[in-house]
Amino acid sequence: MTQKKHITRQDREYAAKLHGRRLELGLTLEEVQEATGISSSALSRYENAQCTPNKVNIEKLETFYRGCEAKRGAGHNSNAVERQALTQRSLEDIEYAGKLRERRRDLGLTAREVGAAIGVCHQTILGYEKAFYRPSAAKEAALETYFRGIEAKRRAATILPGALLQVREIIEKITYSVEQIAILMARAVELYYGPESEGAGADQKARAAL
Repeated sequence: MTQKKHITRQDREYAAKLHGRRLELGLTLEEVQEATGISSSALSRYENAQCTPNKVNIEKLETFYRGCEAKRGAGHNSNAVERQALTQRSLEDIEYAGKLRERRRDLGLTAREVGAAIGVCHQTILGYEKAFYRPSAAKEAALETYFRGIEAKRRAATILPGALLQVREIIEKITYSVEQIAILMARAVELYYGPESEGAGADQKARAAL
């Protein structure tokens, strides 16, 4: 991951440039780690000239920072490489960023709330939403799970009162039907035994049978 060697003046200049570039973009070590896969501890050592990144990590950092600079429009004197990086940025990533921002706002959530739910800082969420970088597959899955959970809870909160109302109406209809049946049975008894009470009518009929 790193190349252990004698730190030269050129290495120290590169470290200072790396540190300044990150601060200029307003990024934290954790956000750079999320985007590049390079640990925050390694990034800190790079920026403090304690060691130098290997070629793979240099390329990762350069690609990431150029993409951020091009997307933010940082520097009016953008060179051809930066313009090309912006042109080549995936339209799918930009579309994803817009949908992510819209979904969060529709649910009335803050970037801080979403970040806390998936284990990143709110600035990382804002970076996702501005297409500065795209979340890893694991973070995308975590975001989808979180949003679906919130949406399911809100649907349940909307549907449940309606369902309870329907149950209440059914119970009221059943109660009404039972009451009607009781009234009809009472009338039938009255017609059969006459105007007297049900008990008296039963006694008269029993004596007649004797």
